Amino acid sequence: LDLPPDWVMARDTDGTLYYANRRTRSSSFEHPLLPALSGLAEAASSCLRLDDEAERSARVEELRVQWDDEAQEAISKWRAVSHQGSQYFFNTETRETTWEDPEVGILLTYRLQSEAIAYLADEEYMSSLLSTDTNTTPSVKDSQEDTDSEPPSSRFHD
Repeated sequence: LDLPPDWVMARDTDGTLYYANRRTRSSSFEHPLLPALSGLAEAASSCLRLDDEAERSARVEELRVQWDDEAQEAISKWRAVSHQGSQYFFNTETRETTWEDPEVGILLTYRLQSEAIAYLADEEYMSSLLSTDTNTTPSVKDSQEDTDSEPPSSRFHD
């Protein structure tokens, strides 16, 4: 699983794995995408409780639209600012600034959620998951084949 921009994986002097954000100088023992993965697990669980393929597909589409809207909203809070020949980004809500394009990290989370949840709308994949045959291993198709929606586009303004 790729790390968001500015994040690196490291080990402390005891060999314990941790994650550090070079820009904010913050660190955590939890992967920075853990909140997105936790939300994805909850969403997948709710979809798996739906026996009807049409209901499950509709729920998957609802989630994709919801996550797309959330990504668009997060992106819309950032403005690109030109300063002395360079460009930085300014969050109009939190007043945070960064040299790195925040859209990259926002879209990373969105794509992770959207591509993963799309498998739950694939009836062949779901049949293999729900099969009583324990020797069956579900195959994961190329995620590009399963994704009908486009990621949110940039909403930055000068």
